[in-house]
Amino acid sequence: MTLGVGRVTNKLTQLIDDENFTHYFQPIYDLDRLESIGYEALLRTELYDSPREAFRDAIKGDRLLELEEASIRKVVEQFAQLNSKHQKLFINVYPSTIVNEHFKDCVKRLVQEVGVSFGQVVFEIKEAEVAQVMSTLSDRIKELRNEGFLIAIDDFGRGATSIYGVVELNPSILKMDRYFARDLSSATSIQKKRLVESMVSFCNNSGIDIILEGIEKPKELEVAKQIGVRKGQGFLLGKPVPFEQVETLKVKHWDSIKK
Repeated sequence: MTLGVGRVTNKLTQLIDDENFTHYFQPIYDLDRLESIGYEALLRTELYDSPREAFRDAIKGDRLLELEEASIRKVVEQFAQLNSKHQKLFINVYPSTIVNEHFKDCVKRLVQEVGVSFGQVVFEIKEAEVAQVMSTLSDRIKELRNEGFLIAIDDFGRGATSIYGVVELNPSILKMDRYFARDLSSATSIQKKRLVESMVSFCNNSGIDIILEGIEKPKELEVAKQIGVRKGQGFLLGKPVPFEQVETLKVKHWDSIKK
């Protein structure tokens, strides 16, 4: 074993076996009522500079499935403490995890044990990674949907397989990449507005909920609502916070936004 591999193994042991990680929660809002409809759970750990590095090491060490299952168990247990039957929990999951033959039964057991309904759990898939396992992924997603779980394609518009993934996977929810919210109110963003409008129309006609990520300014929120976006996420609406602070989350600039 090389020194580098040894360090990775030791950190993964601390991360997964010792569950040396936590989660931050970022709210997702109904933009008409400015009420939270749920939270995206984001893994955090002091062992790595970023969650991306933690997952990268888990992949290298062939322990991604273990990390994701441990993360899901912990975050579902926390979410159950909110005792809210009308909100949803958004969990990022790698496509390679979803296609694992044991994943469906594992998450069913975890969710049932804490009393959260399957329909409250949304598995977010990074759309840029979808093409690698598309044929199997489509079948596994159908199985999860048949159980009542919801599926979201995350960061839509960032990768090259965007429309392909939406058509093949038929997600419950489409989360548009933060790129589309950035400077949406600018006079130079006409093409961006038209594209968002077209995706809103497509999703409305297809029975897909659309969420615009990365809303950071009141004007971006205003324009998003004008062009038909009904659900959003971003620092303006609420930054990720530790679980203990979830109940205190408030929309920034409430008076100027809620019109």
